[in-house]
Amino acid sequence: MPYQNLFGRMSYVRILLLSLAVPSQGLQDAATPYRIVSLLVAQRLPDQLASFSPYFSQHVPVIRPVCQDCLGVHVVATDKVQRSKVERVATVLAQYLDNNEDGWADNARVAAQMDRRGAVMVMCARPEELDEMNFTCDGFMCQDDYGNETGPPLPLDTGSSGNSTHPGGLPVQGRVLFDSTVGLTDAHLRCVHNRSAICDAPLEEAFHLLTDVGFAHAYPDLLGTQPGSALSLAMMGTIGSCGYNTEETPMGKYARFHFPNCTGTYHYADETCSFSCLATEYFHHVIASYNGEYAWGRADLPVHNRELCNGTGSRALEWENCAAGPDALHASRKALRSGSPDGVALLVDSGFKVPLVMPSGRYSPPLFATSAHLRGSGTLQPRPLRLQDVRLEFGRARS
Repeated sequence: MPYQNLFGRMSYVRILLLSLAVPSQGLQDAATPYRIVSLLVAQRLPDQLASFSPYFSQHVPVIRPVCQDCLGVHVVATDKVQRSKVERVATVLAQYLDNNEDGWADNARVAAQMDRRGAVMVMCARPEELDEMNFTCDGFMCQDDYGNETGPPLPLDTGSSGNSTHPGGLPVQGRVLFDSTVGLTDAHLRCVHNRSAICDAPLEEAFHLLTDVGFAHAYPDLLGTQPGSALSLAMMGTIGSCGYNTEETPMGKYARFHFPNCTGTYHYADETCSFSCLATEYFHHVIASYNGEYAWGRADLPVHNRELCNGTGSRALEWENCAAGPDALHASRKALRSGSPDGVALLVDSGFKVPLVMPSGRYSPPLFATSAHLRGSGTLQPRPLRLQDVRLEFGRARS
């Protein structure tokens, strides 16, 4: 049977997923169980965060290291950041890792990559504070104010092709979180169309940490941000004829940006955003259009936001595949499936355990959790990568 008849109108992304023939259980790559241990609040930063101690005195361990060379997943903050806002960021990150809140990372393979690389959310009271400290996090992969790495990256795992998909590793596309961008009871950071929820910067920045350090390394051929991955193919289908406004793409100096004279629905005009950056943003756009973040309205963005979701008679300047309003969640998901069907197939309908529920900032796992494959037996079983009860730690900064 000819190729086109066999697959019909099936996209390249769906063909790639079928060709890999990986069952959803295999995607998660469950690890050997570990014993559940008591979680005690420490009074100082742990030894593996020694390079942070001169600058940061508040620390939340989200995942503790599980091997000698592992670094864990952390949130660190200066003493000028409100404690409640440090807790907010930690709970958002925990809820992304454990979206069903059963006490375990939903995808152990992703959590293991973040543990190995030392994924860190860094918080400062204001941008000037970060500039003054001249901070570098040696050996860790963490975010700075300008979306660049402040520590040396580890090489990206090779994919099924056996070739490194991005020499030198993936940059973390995100920013340090500043006190004013984190919501709690702040009225101005509650969702524009759903005042019972908070729509602040951590929803995006913690997600970038999860995808760039976790998912991209766990599944480089599929969810890596380099050209040729399934994620980048889905993104390119959504960009369509709109092109790129940066030379840092496979097109190089021949890249052209055609918006608004184009038919694509993803068109980012920022010339500093490389191909990898575009893919990182695309991953978040898809999930934020699905989970309510865009439907309910990001409160840290202008009320009359022209970047996201089409308005009446006008196209969004960056991402069109969503809808915003008090009852717009269904419409947003419909717009997403229409405008980026490959992204939905890859990130929503697949077995990668991408978090689809928007974090509330209230992480409430059971006090005792059983191993996933033995639930219902009534027997407590150990399992690796247990998310910590999100408690704040205070340490003494070194002089």
